[in-house]
Parts: sequence; structure tokens; C-alpha cells
Amino acid sequence: MLADITKLKRRIKGKIVLPTHQQYQQSCQLFNRAVHQTPAMFVKVRQASDIRHALEYARKHGLPVNVRGGGHSACGSCLVTDGMTIDMRELNGVAVSAQKKQARVSAGALLHEVDKATHGHNLALPQGTCRTVGVVGSTLGGGIGLLSRQYGLIADNVERITMLNAAGEFMQIDHQQHAELFWALRGAGANQYGVITQIDYRIHRIPTIIYGGTISWPIKVAKDIFQRYRDLLADASDDLSMYAFIPHSPRSDAVVSLFGFYLADSKESERLFNEIQDWSPPIHTDLGFRPYLDLQSAHYEEELAVYWKHGFISGQLTDELIDIFIESFHRCPDNGGGIMLDPLGGAVNRVDKSATAFIHRDSEYICSITGLYSGRFMPERIKDWVRQTYQTMSPFFNGLAYQNYEDFELEEPQCYYGEHVDRLRQVKAKYDPDNVFCGSLTRKKDSLF
Repeated sequence: MLADITKLKRRIKGKIVLPTHQQYQQSCQLFNRAVHQTPAMFVKVRQASDIRHALEYARKHGLPVNVRGGGHSACGSCLVTDGMTIDMRELNGVAVSAQKKQARVSAGALLHEVDKATHGHNLALPQGTCRTVGVVGSTLGGGIGLLSRQYGLIADNVERITMLNAAGEFMQIDHQQHAELFWALRGAGANQYGVITQIDYRIHRIPTIIYGGTISWPIKVAKDIFQRYRDLLADASDDLSMYAFIPHSPRSDAVVSLFGFYLADSKESERLFNEIQDWSPPIHTDLGFRPYLDLQSAHYEEELAVYWKHGFISGQLTDELIDIFIESFHRCPDNGGGIMLDPLGGAVNRVDKSATAFIHRDSEYICSITGLYSGRFMPERIKDWVRQTYQTMSPFFNGLAYQNYEDFELEEPQCYYGEHVDRLRQVKAKYDPDNVFCGSLTRKKDSLF
């Protein structure tokens, strides 16, 4: 094996990191500090041909393969114990054609790198707000963000995918070429069929300046805020983007917050946010006219342990569920977690459920219950709160889960892909018959926490 590692080092432009190397522990660190997986090796590629040589080595030695872009999986699914992690981070190029409204994104690019490249042309890809998430990984699970109600998921804006399959062959995948694989990769693609090296996207015109930001109220008025938010979203046009959440905080400082903007017209957005502020006297706002990029690149705390559960809500928020949000937060260990609603609707829900592998076209919200802790482990008291809250809310969820919010404690893969599971397994059997890539269609469940 050592001779083969030496041979692999000579063949690639990138770097191999083994458990004996000084950089190994740093390479194992992910956004979720509670994940402690130990791959047999990292291959940090610098050019796409490095991946072919890495796959040859993995096949010869029977190593399962996972791919790391941004490293934001809540369960750390980009790392596989005793397997090979192909680290794509150095392949982070972004090329924008303003005239064609297209962007070509390499597999290691992060959201903020794509936003920066497109923003200079007053264009944008509808992606999430956590700036260090990998764009390609987010796309393969669907990809939900502030522009999704207007322009759909990231996956809905894919035009072509370049993939290296398990046999080491480059493939061009789109509606005409390998159409069934193209269907699968848009919503159920993460580490299932091959290594994605780049994706071509359709991007969209956005205003130079928009109005928006965050409004926060004391937790005592949370029920009224959630009810009004529900009613606002029920009749909203697609160009209103707004999240509702109870952020983690010391109990003495607890708030309920809305964050977003009205894309169509900045003056109308200012009027709308003034109306929202009249719902109840806020204790904090940061509203204003600013470039889209300033609102899109929200700040997320780094270097925290995370324990996360979630569910999809098919209908509107009921008063009973809103009461559970608030009661559950009051039971949370002090400064130990929060609850968030990601809205869907609009363009996301107008796509037919069979058009892509993303199964959640009839859902209105994703509800996340997230435990957070400063350190490298998650205390049991916070995990217990997350689990208990999830169990209490489960009757209001539709039984499905979002691949990008992966949870190894759920029954896989049925909960992620629903009625698409059999079709996806056929695609898997065709393009990765030896299960080189250990994605959620075939991975054995194991506990990382």
C-alpha cells in the first residue's frame, strides 16, 4: 500500500494527507465541531485529473470514497472513517458570462465566492446565506435560499453537470445526455454517483440596491409575530424573501426575529418593513438600503458543536405549532439552541414533483431545531432538548427530510427521497454498481454524536 501511495503522490498535482501528517487533524475539522470522523487519507486535488488517479487507488484498495466541498454537512458525511476523502476546495474557480446570464462553478467554490463573482454584474444564483457552504454540495441536495421563491432552488437553475464516474471517465450530463442521471443529481446527488467537478448554472438579474435586514422583538410577543408572519407569507408574492426564527441566546436576551427583503422594489420593501415594525415595538432593527450582497452574506457563528433535527411542513403554520415553538424554546438549556423556519413556496412549489429528485415540492416550510455549544462535543442536555422538541413537533411534519440537513438517526433513504427511492436506486446501480461512493442510498447508519 505504501508503494501505491508513493505512486499516487507522483501522479497528482495535489497533496495527500495521511493520519501521520501534521495537517491531518486540521483536515478533519468541519463546520460542525462535534463530528470526529477519521478517514484513512485525504486527497486534496488541484486539477480534475487528480481525481481519476485517486479513484484508481480507492478501487484497488477497496476504500469507500466521499467528497468534501465546503464541509457543512451537519453529520460530517463528507468524511468517511477508514475511507478516502477527496477534498475539492482548491478547485474553486467561478466564471461568469453576463451576456448569457450563466455561471460555471468548480466543485470547491463556496457560496460567497459565487456571490462575489456574480454580484459585479448585478446577477445572482439563488443560493443559501451561509457564506462558507459549498455551492455544488448544496445544489446536489436541492439548495434553498433567499431568492428561491422567485427563481427556484439552486438545482432548478442547473444547465449542465460535469462528473467523473467510478470508472474514471468524465461525463457531460444535462437534459439530453444521461437525462436520468441529470434528474437524480438535482436533489439526490450528494456523493451517490460520482465526483462532480463543475456545474453550469443559469443566473438572474437583481437590483443594484435593495431594502431589507432584520427585525427583532422580545420573546414575549413571539406568538403574535409568528401568526402575522404566517399570514403575510400566505398571500405574499414570489419576490418577498423572509425567514422567521428564535435565535440561540441567553434566556434573558431571548428574541423572535424576521430577516429578509422584498426583491421587486426597494421603496415597496421599505414600506412593507415599516408595516412589519408596527406589529409590535421592536427592540432591534438593522434595516436599510444596501447592495444585495450585504444582505445575502449573512454571518453564521463558526467553531461550534451542532446537533440538528428538522422537518417539512406541508400546510400553513397552525396556532398549536406556534405555541410549541415558543414553549420548546423556553425549555431549551440556556443559550443552547434555536428554532428556525425556512420558507419554500413560490417558484419552488411550481415545479412538478417528478421533474427532479427533490421530493419536497408541496411543502411550505422547513422547521429546524438546532442545538449549539462552544466546543468539540455536544452536551447530552442539549441533545435531549433537540430530540424532545423534534418528537413534539413531528406530528406537524410530513415525515420527509432534506438531504442538505442530513440526519443519520433518521431512516434512510426513504425519508429523504420518498416515492423516488426505487428510481434512484436504479440510477445508482447503473452509474455506481460497485458502490464506490457511499451516499445515503446505500450507506450504513452510524452515530457520530
